[in-house]
This record gives sequence, C-alpha cells and structure tokens, in this order.
Amino acid sequence: MSSKLSLALAIAFAVFALIQINDPDPILWVLLYTAAAVVCALDAFNRYNESLTLLVFGVSLATSLYFAPAIAEWLASQNLAELYGEMKAQKPFIEETRESLGAFITALGCFYIFRKNY
Repeated sequence: MSSKLSLALAIAFAVFALIQINDPDPILWVLLYTAAAVVCALDAFNRYNESLTLLVFGVSLATSLYFAPAIAEWLASQNLAELYGEMKAQKPFIEETRESLGAFITALGCFYIFRKNY
C-alpha cells in the first residue's frame, strides 16, 4: 500500500512540474516538484534516499514560509474565492498564496516519505 501511495505522489508531483512549465517563473517550481517526484519515486521502488528527502523537504518548507505572508493578505481580502480565479497584477498575494500552499504540499509529501521510512 505505501509503495502505491509513494508512486501516486510521484506521479502527482511530476504532473505538477509539467503544469509549471508555462508559468511565468517556471524554474523554481519545475525543479521543486520534479525533486519531490524523484523522492517519491525512489521510495516507491525501494530506493529511499534520506539526504535527498530531507533536502527537498527543507527547501520546500523554506519556500512555503517565504511566501507565507501572502496567505495573511489573502485571508484579509474581501473575496477568498479569488484564490481559485485568474491572477491579477494588482493582487500578487493570490499567486504567492498558491505558491506557498504548493510548496507546503511538497514539504508534506517529503515528510510523509521520511516518516514512513522510520
């Protein structure tokens, strides 16, 4: 079961990476999601790498925290549904909130992989 979940996470993160190719700032996000996909794929095929897992976890968590102040702006906005709408130049907190949450999901995936191996 856990290998299946690791494989599902690997596929999900690979899809996330592919989606980011057309993003205005793709390099960070393609690398981050690809790295998470590799961590999960290695685990799925019994090739767990603790150093890589902890590195991707740390970078993901740091990235999430870097963009986290935008979440407070979003929560203070009058329309929380904007998070699901189109990005607007006058509201960069929308994109930064999405980025913070995406990086946090990546950190959670890596944390799961780390914990299941201990």
